Amino acid sequence: MRRTNSQSGTAEVWQALAPGGLANVTVTSSQLNGVFDQSLTVVAFQGAAGVGGSAGLSAASGAPTATFSATRFGSLVYGVGNDWDRGVARTPSTGQSLVHQWVDTGSGDTFWTQALNAPGGSVESLSTISDTAPTNDRWNLSAVEVTRPLSIPAAPPAISAVTASNVGVSSATISWTTDQVSTSQVEYGTTTAYGSVTALDPTAVVSHSQVLSGLAAGVGYHYRVTSGNGVGTTTSADGTFSTLPGLSGQTVTFGVLAARTLAQSPVTVAATASSGLAVSFSSLTPAVCTSGGLQGATITLVAVGTCTVQADQAGNATFNPAPSVPQSFTVSSVPVGVSVDRSVFKDGRGAQTTAAFTTASAGDYQNPHIVVLR
Repeated sequence: MRRTNSQSGTAEVWQALAPGGLANVTVTSSQLNGVFDQSLTVVAFQGAAGVGGSAGLSAASGAPTATFSATRFGSLVYGVGNDWDRGVARTPSTGQSLVHQWVDTGSGDTFWTQALNAPGGSVESLSTISDTAPTNDRWNLSAVEVTRPLSIPAAPPAISAVTASNVGVSSATISWTTDQVSTSQVEYGTTTAYGSVTALDPTAVVSHSQVLSGLAAGVGYHYRVTSGNGVGTTTSADGTFSTLPGLSGQTVTFGVLAARTLAQSPVTVAATASSGLAVSFSSLTPAVCTSGGLQGATITLVAVGTCTVQADQAGNATFNPAPSVPQSFTVSSVPVGVSVDRSVFKDGRGAQTTAAFTTASAGDYQNPHIVVLR
């Protein structure tokens, strides 16, 4: 029925029709030249109409691949292969499985049979039997379509196991399965009118998954999925999920900093965040001032110049990071803004004592100070 042997070795598929049920049957394959190894795999199909499309391909190297056009919807697809160069296991492509494999280390050959995990698609859709490894050996590969009887009506796919997972602040993954290979698409929106739809994925699969993105935070969504084949499409019932709440914004209040002298080092700064979370500080001018201590709030003055301190709040699971707020002040080597606070006088002979007086504030040069002029 299908034989492929352009390279050394051969891959063959044969069919036989049984008139009725079989009991205690054996199948024998004999070669004209009995010195060669062979692997015989027998698969009995119930309700099959026969063999439709087929393909055979050989190559001296590369990934084994054979593709044909389907002649009937929902057929089974099988393939047999032979590797003359080495005894090494095959790696079937996604959606395919090994039915049987003999890694013949004695002769250095490999014989295998594999199949698609799900029925094929519509009429004239392409079916491919292939492997991803090895890719450096010579091979022969034959693939065939085992067709269903026309008495079994073709039908659109049946959808099941529709779920929403990986739901985040702005995205979610919708997954589902079908009983036959079909396309994938999702409608979604905040009501059962939906309003948004994903791009149609024409890849024929039985396990479907599409990611919804650009969703609003903390909002409930409705969704439904649609899968189709060459016969028709099926749409699921409505499902719902809610995105996670978004993070709240916050701001930092960091007041103007007064000019200082080197003698006033260190300086302690303070700021507040609207979230109530602790604010941290850093120096943007480490050659003039450095930050340290708890949350970096202790500013050490190290040189004359402009000191710039930045206040930050990094956020948490509830709040976004706050915009940074920098404040700058001048660092000098002499007192800043010297002014007369109080003057008192006392005249007379002998020891003199002024009347009692009070200065306006501490923190003046030399904290506080009195200058006596005589």
